Amino acid sequence: MIRRPPRSTLSSSSAASDVYKRQTMHFTGGGSCWQGPSRSAKVHLGCGRENKILTVDEPERCTYVLDMSTPAACTTEQLGRLEAQLKELSGPEALKDEM
Repeated sequence: MIRRPPRSTLSSSSAASDVYKRQTMHFTGGGSCWQGPSRSAKVHLGCGRENKILTVDEPERCTYVLDMSTPAACTTEQLGRLEAQLKELSGPEALKDEM
């Protein structure tokens, strides 16, 4: 589970406001690489309409970095905007047959 800082820390100049834009999960102690360290991963979460892996990188041997989008990383305001976009895309005009 990802814990967010109190909302009262949010301000346009606060470093804590960046937490709402992008959160990171750290996974350590994975299986050992052949003659190497245990696997580990950092997963950067950003707000998005669906759970989706955007990029995967291996900057060091057996160390992975993933960028993901997920509704779980969204603020209430961001979720409202995403729901409005979804309604706009799935409105009556989106259902018209072009034939």
